[in-house]
Amino acid sequence: MKPDRTIEEFTKYVIKEAQVEIPSSDFLHKVMNSVKLESKPDAIKIDQPLITRTGWLLISLFIIGISMLIIFGNGTYETPWLFSKIDLLFLCLLYTS
Repeated sequence: MKPDRTIEEFTKYVIKEAQVEIPSSDFLHKVMNSVKLESKPDAIKIDQPLITRTGWLLISLFIIGISMLIIFGNGTYETPWLFSKIDLLFLCLLYTS
C-alpha cells in the first residue's frame, strides 16, 4: 500500500504546484483562423475519364475507317500473308472425326 500512497501524494503535489495558464486575449481568434485555413481545399478535384469523348470519337472513327477499307477495298481480295502461311486443313480433320 505504501507505493500507492506515495504516488497519490506526488500527484496532489504536482496538481497544487501547477499553475493555470491564461491564454492571450486573441487566442480563440488565432485558433479559428488556423482551422479555417486548414479546412479550405487547395484545389477542387474533379474526376476525369482516362479517355475523353474526343478520344473515343477518334478511336471509333479509326475502327470504322479500317472496317470500311477491308469491306469496300479496291475490289480485289488478296489473302493476307499471315493466312497464306497457315494451313487450315487440320481444322477440317478435327470436325470430320
